Formats: sequence, C-alpha cells, structure tokens
Amino acid sequence: MQTAKKLAPGMIMVIVSLIFFSQALVMEKASIFDPAGGSFFPALISIIMLLTGISVILQQRPTHQSEENKEETFSLKEYKFILTFFAMIVVYVILLSIITFFPATFIFLSASMLYLKNVSWKVNILVSIGSVIVIYLLFSKLFHIIFP
Repeated sequence: MQTAKKLAPGMIMVIVSLIFFSQALVMEKASIFDPAGGSFFPALISIIMLLTGISVILQQRPTHQSEENKEETFSLKEYKFILTFFAMIVVYVILLSIITFFPATFIFLSASMLYLKNVSWKVNILVSIGSVIVIYLLFSKLFHIIFP
C-alpha cells in the first residue's frame, strides 16, 4: 500500500502527459514538429511531463533502506495545498475559453502569487501587469503569434 502511494504522483503525471500528448497529435492543421504550429508547445510540454513522471516513478521505486534513511511523506495539508493550486490551473484553462488570454493570465498570475507567496497586493499587481505586457510584446509583436 505504501509503495502505491509513493508511485501515485509519477503515475498520474505519466497518464496526464499521455492524454495531453494524444490531444496535441489530433489538433487540426498542426504538426508537432513545426515550432510555429499550435501543437508543438503542448507536445513538448507533455513529453517533458512524461519524462518527469518516469523519473519520479524510478526515484520512488521500492528499495531496501534502513529506517533512518526513509524519506518523509507529504502531510494532508501539503496535498491540499498542491491540489488547490492544481484546481487554480484548471480554472485558468477554463477561463481561457471564456475570456481572452491576457485577462485570464492576469487573474491567474495574481491569484497564484497571492496563494503561493503571499506578497503585497502592489507588488502582485505590478508583476502580473508586467508579465502580461512582456508576454504580449514578445509573442505578439516579436513572433507575430495571435492569441485566442
């Protein structure tokens, strides 16, 4: 039972990455080998996630360690922290289909910084606006990528 708990995060990463990769493959009029195509970045991220998941599985496989070398396990509070942030990412993805990229990104960055760092609201707003502006200038003006 303890082994299954240790392997679960890696297995989840592998499963999610395979699902994302399969979705990147079926995007219409897009090639995963074309860096300008819409499926290149999702395919790249899913491959990186797959390799990371495999790495996590290999690191967590059962070994014969003494009691003093055993790793600490996550507490319920830490799992809730991680799952809450994952839920924030899911809400961000849903927001992308409801509102445009830039307001959704601003909201996500602001909420993430408040949740993860607990920084002052002034710094939070400035960094979020600055990040959105840099993303806009870099991708829209320099690379001529059209955002949804």
